[in-house]
Amino acid sequence: MDYTYSMKPARQRIIDYLVDHKVATASELSHILNLTSADVRHHISVLIKQGSITTSGYKHTKQKGRPARLYALSAPMARDNLNLFIHYLLSHLSANLSTDSYQQILKDTATLFVSDLHWETENLTRRLYQAIAYLRNLNYDSSWEARARSPHLIFGHCPFAKIVDQHPEMCVFDAYLLQILLGKPVQQIEKLTISSLGLPQCKFSIADNIPPEP
Repeated sequence: MDYTYSMKPARQRIIDYLVDHKVATASELSHILNLTSADVRHHISVLIKQGSITTSGYKHTKQKGRPARLYALSAPMARDNLNLFIHYLLSHLSANLSTDSYQQILKDTATLFVSDLHWETENLTRRLYQAIAYLRNLNYDSSWEARARSPHLIFGHCPFAKIVDQHPEMCVFDAYLLQILLGKPVQQIEKLTISSLGLPQCKFSIADNIPPEP
């Protein structure tokens, strides 16, 4: 495969190379992909923040100094058929169930995700901090920011990113998850907008004007 002159974006070429060769240093990627060292470092930093690649070890070189870091695909990027299975499963459910029944399955599944939690606080700020910590354990790059009318919850990395284009209902699942964690109705206000760091993010807001479901 000619990685140097591929029409694919640089980050996809990095991923493609790691799929074929398992590991590489930044210097090797720079040489093979015909990118500057600064560009490679930038793309590697973004891919690590996205959870696509990770540091897998070090490689000794003939040059003096510390060994060079090796980069490899992270576990979620490993090649398997799990995403394909999920795609067909969700497609089958949505095609054979009513909209209300399918939405209920999404909500019930979100409930199972947090079934081991027993928060006995009504303090919204405390619940926000607890929810963010719990979501990070579920591989969401989550945070929240105070706003005059209602707090905003931000997902910088969605663990369902591989299938969300085909199944936008996963955003509904995320809203249900937040609603259960916070005990308040939640609505999505931004989808895959670009943050100040140049990364895609989604935003949700607590919708106090919507009555909570029983």
